[in-house]
Order: sequence, then structure tokens, then C-alpha cells
Amino acid sequence: MTNERRLIQILKRLKHEETEQAPPEKLGISPSQVNIIDQLFMAKELTVKELSKNLNLKPPTVSVSVKKLEQISILKRKSHEGDGRVVLLMLTKKGFNIYNQIEKYRTTRVVKILNQINKEEQSKMLSLFEKALNIT
Repeated sequence: MTNERRLIQILKRLKHEETEQAPPEKLGISPSQVNIIDQLFMAKELTVKELSKNLNLKPPTVSVSVKKLEQISILKRKSHEGDGRVVLLMLTKKGFNIYNQIEKYRTTRVVKILNQINKEEQSKMLSLFEKALNIT
């Protein structure tokens, strides 16, 4: 088996190792909507244009997801204080709670995976991922 196939199989296995349904799936939130929640958590406030740029998606695509998240009270819109024409997006209290649930779920999964190997192996694996993704 080639290394490419091995990595694909590993990534598929990681997806299937989930022992419980992820919080976003329980709420009917798509992966792209999770990315929006992540972005708004980090930035606090963004315009649709900024979100689109950060996610490398077209504004109409982001607008559809934003509308759905707004309908289920995960994010809200507000006018920019300096320029009323600019609309900012931000997480609601419910949105912050959802983000925290997602992070708790992610952490639990990562801990479970890392606990299968020793600290030295963990460090090496993480270094290799960082190198492969040009993070170092």
C-alpha cells in the first residue's frame, strides 16, 4: 500500500473512531458552519466579506451558512459603530456554548488518540505533522 493510501485510510479511520455523535451533528450544524463558529470565536466580530476571505469561500456561500446559524440563534448581526453600513457578525451566548462543546469534544478525541502512544512518539508525530503542513 502506498503512503498516500495509508494516510487516506488513517484519516478515514479517525472519522469512524467517533464513539458518540459530535455536538455540531446533534444540532444539524455542517462542517462549514463549524468553521464559521471557529472564526467568530477567534476574531469576536467579522463581516461576511472577512469571513469569506478567511475561509477561502465566496461571500454568497458564506451568507447562506450565516443565515442558517442566525436562524438557530448561534450568531447575530450588529451594525458597525463607526459605519452603520457595515454589518458585523458575532457569536451569541448560545454560539459560545456550542463552540465550547465542540472544543471539549475535539479535546476528548485527541486525548484518546494521543494516549495510545508515549510522549516521545507524540512529540515526533506532532513535529512531522507540523513539518508536513509547514507550520514550523
